[in-house]
Amino acid sequence: AFDDVDIDRALQENILRSPKKVRATIANAQTLLALDQQHGAFKTYLHAFPNYDELCADIRKRFKFMGAMNVWYFLFRVGEDVPPFEEWVKTIPGDHPRMQEMVERARREGTFQD
Repeated sequence: AFDDVDIDRALQENILRSPKKVRATIANAQTLLALDQQHGAFKTYLHAFPNYDELCADIRKRFKFMGAMNVWYFLFRVGEDVPPFEEWVKTIPGDHPRMQEMVERARREGTFQD
Protein backbone atom coordinates (compact mmCIF):
# COMPACT_ATOMS: atom_id res chain seq x y z
CA ALA A 1 0.00 0.00 0.00
CA PHE A 2 1.25 3.45 -0.90
CA ASP A 3 1.14 6.18 1.71
CA ASP A 4 1.97 9.89 1.68
CA VAL A 5 5.70 9.16 2.10
CA ASP A 6 5.68 6.97 -1.02
CA ILE A 7 3.78 9.63 -2.94
CA ASP A 8 6.27 12.32 -1.89
CA ARG A 9 9.16 10.06 -2.95
CA ALA A 10 7.60 9.49 -6.38
CA LEU A 11 7.18 13.22 -6.84
CA GLN A 12 10.77 13.96 -5.80
CA GLU A 13 12.14 11.37 -8.20
CA ASN A 14 10.25 13.05 -11.07
CA ILE A 15 8.36 9.87 -11.85
CA LEU A 16 5.22 11.99 -11.95
CA ARG A 17 4.95 15.67 -11.18
CA SER A 18 1.33 15.85 -10.13
CA PRO A 19 0.26 14.57 -6.70
CA LYS A 20 -3.25 14.22 -8.14
CA LYS A 21 -1.99 11.87 -10.85
CA VAL A 22 0.09 9.85 -8.38
CA ARG A 23 -2.97 9.37 -6.19
CA ALA A 24 -5.05 8.51 -9.27
CA THR A 25 -2.49 5.90 -10.33
CA ILE A 26 -2.70 4.29 -6.90
CA ALA A 27 -6.50 4.41 -6.93
CA ASN A 28 -6.56 2.91 -10.44
CA ALA A 29 -4.30 0.05 -9.35
CA GLN A 30 -6.61 -0.61 -6.41
CA THR A 31 -9.64 -0.55 -8.72
CA LEU A 32 -7.97 -2.97 -11.12
CA LEU A 33 -7.13 -5.36 -8.26
CA ALA A 34 -10.68 -5.14 -6.89
CA LEU A 35 -12.16 -5.91 -10.33
CA ASP A 36 -9.73 -8.78 -10.75
CA GLN A 37 -10.81 -10.24 -7.42
CA GLN A 38 -14.51 -9.57 -7.99
CA HIS A 39 -14.55 -11.19 -11.45
CA GLY A 40 -11.90 -13.84 -10.93
CA ALA A 41 -9.70 -12.13 -13.53
CA PHE A 42 -9.48 -8.62 -14.92
CA LYS A 43 -9.98 -10.07 -18.41
CA THR A 44 -13.32 -11.53 -17.25
CA TYR A 45 -14.39 -8.01 -16.23
CA LEU A 46 -13.38 -6.71 -19.67
CA HIS A 47 -15.49 -9.39 -21.35
CA ALA A 48 -18.56 -8.73 -19.18
CA PHE A 49 -19.85 -6.02 -21.54
CA PRO A 50 -21.82 -6.58 -24.74
CA ASN A 51 -19.94 -3.94 -26.72
CA TYR A 52 -17.01 -1.53 -26.76
CA ASP A 53 -19.09 1.56 -25.94
CA GLU A 54 -20.47 0.07 -22.72
CA LEU A 55 -17.04 -1.18 -21.63
CA CYS A 56 -15.50 2.21 -22.40
CA ALA A 57 -18.18 4.01 -20.38
CA ASP A 58 -17.66 1.72 -17.39
CA ILE A 59 -13.88 2.10 -17.43
CA ARG A 60 -14.23 5.90 -17.64
CA LYS A 61 -16.60 5.81 -14.67
CA ARG A 62 -14.45 3.55 -12.49
CA PHE A 63 -10.92 4.77 -13.26
CA LYS A 64 -9.42 8.22 -12.80
CA PHE A 65 -7.93 10.25 -15.67
CA MET A 66 -9.28 7.77 -18.23
CA GLY A 67 -10.77 9.61 -21.15
CA ALA A 68 -12.00 7.99 -24.34
CA MET A 69 -8.55 8.06 -25.92
CA ASN A 70 -6.82 6.49 -22.92
CA VAL A 71 -9.42 3.74 -22.74
CA TRP A 72 -9.12 2.95 -26.46
CA TYR A 73 -5.31 2.82 -26.29
CA PHE A 74 -5.26 0.71 -23.13
CA LEU A 75 -7.68 -1.83 -24.61
CA PHE A 76 -5.73 -1.85 -27.89
CA ARG A 77 -2.45 -2.53 -26.06
CA VAL A 78 -3.87 -5.41 -24.03
CA GLY A 79 -5.34 -7.02 -27.14
CA GLU A 80 -9.04 -6.35 -26.60
CA ASP A 81 -11.39 -5.69 -29.50
CA VAL A 82 -11.50 -1.98 -30.25
CA PRO A 83 -12.98 -0.07 -33.17
CA PRO A 84 -10.51 0.49 -36.03
CA PHE A 85 -8.34 3.44 -35.02
CA GLU A 86 -8.64 5.27 -38.33
CA GLU A 87 -12.43 5.43 -38.01
CA TRP A 88 -12.67 5.74 -34.23
CA VAL A 89 -10.28 8.70 -33.97
CA LYS A 90 -12.61 10.76 -36.19
CA THR A 91 -15.14 10.70 -33.33
CA ILE A 92 -12.66 12.43 -30.98
CA PRO A 93 -12.37 16.21 -31.36
CA GLY A 94 -8.99 17.55 -32.44
CA ASP A 95 -5.94 16.14 -34.17
CA HIS A 96 -4.05 13.28 -32.57
CA PRO A 97 -0.81 12.72 -34.49
CA ARG A 98 1.04 11.34 -31.45
CA MET A 99 -1.68 8.75 -30.87
CA GLN A 100 -1.56 7.77 -34.56
CA GLU A 101 2.21 7.41 -34.26
CA MET A 102 1.95 5.20 -31.15
CA VAL A 103 -0.66 2.94 -32.76
CA GLU A 104 1.37 2.58 -35.96
CA ARG A 105 4.52 1.81 -33.98
CA ALA A 106 2.77 -0.85 -31.88
CA ARG A 107 1.35 -2.47 -35.02
CA ARG A 108 4.70 -2.37 -36.80
CA GLU A 109 6.66 -3.74 -33.85
CA GLY A 110 3.97 -6.17 -32.75
CA THR A 111 4.21 -4.79 -29.21
CA PHE A 112 0.56 -5.14 -28.31
CA GLN A 113 -1.19 -8.21 -26.98
CA ASP A 114 -3.06 -10.45 -29.42
